Amino acid sequence: MEDQAIIKQAGEHVFKLFKQRLSKKLVYHNYKHTFETVAEAQDLGQRTLLPEDQLQDLVLAAWFHDTGYVDAYAGHEQESVRIATEWLQEQGYPEERIERISQTILATQHDTEPETLLEELLVDADMSNIGKDTFLPQPNCYA
Repeated sequence: MEDQAIIKQAGEHVFKLFKQRLSKKLVYHNYKHTFETVAEAQDLGQRTLLPEDQLQDLVLAAWFHDTGYVDAYAGHEQESVRIATEWLQEQGYPEERIERISQTILATQHDTEPETLLEELLVDADMSNIGKDTFLPQPNCYA
């Protein structure tokens, strides 16, 4: 992938954010779900033969897609975009790619029709664990 360091840093940032600020009442939208969504998004992106920059942006969108739950339940996607944008700007990430990541995150809103391949892949990754054994609600646990 284009820049493994920023992916790793994003994962660590989201882990800390959820550990410090995510409500323990959220048994589905937590770090475990986010981690699984990231893995699925990366797999789907590689299978789709996405260019490296798009694959990286998809994975970053997956890391941040539910971060807004630390501040809001309703409308958490917009809050996720704010959190992602702020963090990515601090890393000096290119603005046009931050915009692509933001649009990809917003596609995960209920009743939103994905318009790009990245948006479709993130929505699929976000929903992928519904049919898996790991779908049962899990307590927020940070070892």
